[in-house]
Amino acid sequence: MPGSSEIIKSVNGYQILDSRNNPTVACRIVSSGGKEYTFKVPSGASTGDMEAVELRDCDKKHYGGKGVLRAVANLNDKIAPMVKGLPIATPQEDFDRMLIEKDGTPNKSKLGANAILAASAAYAGLQAGIEGVELWRHFSNSNVSLPVPQFNVLNAGRHAETGFEVQETLVMPAGAKSFSEAMEMCSNVWHSLKSMLNKMGHSTGRGDEGGFVNPFKSVEETAHSVLEAIEKAGYVPGRQVMLGFDPASSEIFGKDLMGDEYDPKDMTYHFCGKRYAPEEMSGFWSDAAKRYKIASLEDGMAQNDIEGWKLLTKELGRTTQLVLDDCICTNPQLIRKFISYGIGNADLIKLNQIGTVSETIEAMELGKEDGRSNIVSHRSGETESDFLGNFAMSPLVDQIKSGSSGGERNAKYNTLLMIEQDLGSEAAYSGVKAFPKRVRAHLS
Repeated sequence: MPGSSEIIKSVNGYQILDSRNNPTVACRIVSSGGKEYTFKVPSGASTGDMEAVELRDCDKKHYGGKGVLRAVANLNDKIAPMVKGLPIATPQEDFDRMLIEKDGTPNKSKLGANAILAASAAYAGLQAGIEGVELWRHFSNSNVSLPVPQFNVLNAGRHAETGFEVQETLVMPAGAKSFSEAMEMCSNVWHSLKSMLNKMGHSTGRGDEGGFVNPFKSVEETAHSVLEAIEKAGYVPGRQVMLGFDPASSEIFGKDLMGDEYDPKDMTYHFCGKRYAPEEMSGFWSDAAKRYKIASLEDGMAQNDIEGWKLLTKELGRTTQLVLDDCICTNPQLIRKFISYGIGNADLIKLNQIGTVSETIEAMELGKEDGRSNIVSHRSGETESDFLGNFAMSPLVDQIKSGSSGGERNAKYNTLLMIEQDLGSEAAYSGVKAFPKRVRAHLS
């Protein structure tokens, strides 16, 4: 895009609704030549303490206090005047730096990360339009390897209030030969599991992220059922389709799942009616990983339990993908810290946790340098935006996590399906190479 003479003509912020019927922010940026791009910000339910601040109105008379008109006003009244007239040849890093400096806080609490990300991602989309390339090519180079999907088939925890603590049960078709075959595998397992649940007399209602509401009350029942669904779909568990869990352990450390107050003196996990000390929780997941061939475990320990994470990494760090989410919140400073601790081997990447595109890319670069895997992720409150699917084509990305059903989830997967079909023989699929270097040999 060097040499482009176009400038930013207008920036408009909007309050819209996400997939959970809560308000979120949208931003449309228009160029002087009439090009435009709109980005719609996702929102999480299970959040890390160190996430950038999602600015809400806190006016109980409207949307139960969850309105985002303050963030929209910041976008329209503070960000828009600052960037209007800016050359669109301005690098993303410089554009984002302007937003960060305008906010002036360490966690984007003044303008709101939801306002800042809306502008940052909309600007990236507009740059692609000015370049005359598809959005994914704006993030990619000659690398055309598509990511492995993490497909969420059972929801519980904060995403479906069943009382069972393990938030997500995932299938990962690492044994596929292409992204399209991977998505067919996911679909077949999803339908296989649906049929099984129907025959058992369970509801097939869905949670926030498109997976079925988990009717089971233990990891054992859950794992057996999903492994059986994989087999009934015609695949080999652990080779063609792998099993993953996200227990979202910060939600049960020092408190009950639906409890509001974390007790810093309570160093136990409230799990399945019992209290587990960190070494017991680590031991539980270590045993489960071996018993059920768990390939990926996200947030296996809590964000405040550093010693527990060290135990878990010692137990499973060379055999299982250990994904950090709440610990790092897509924050480069936190990622550096946890790399220095030797904790985990993969990072969950969420644009709205840090609030700008350039900081998100920096976070992924750090992980790649350490041989970790990067998993770009949706949030439980999603929109129909396909930005994440395009962003997942970056050579820094190994896997994509975007739920399992619903238009707001499939928008990301469908974007990748179309990219692969357009690429034809140029397209490659990451497969087992999407996993951290430390564990690939074990999974192959």
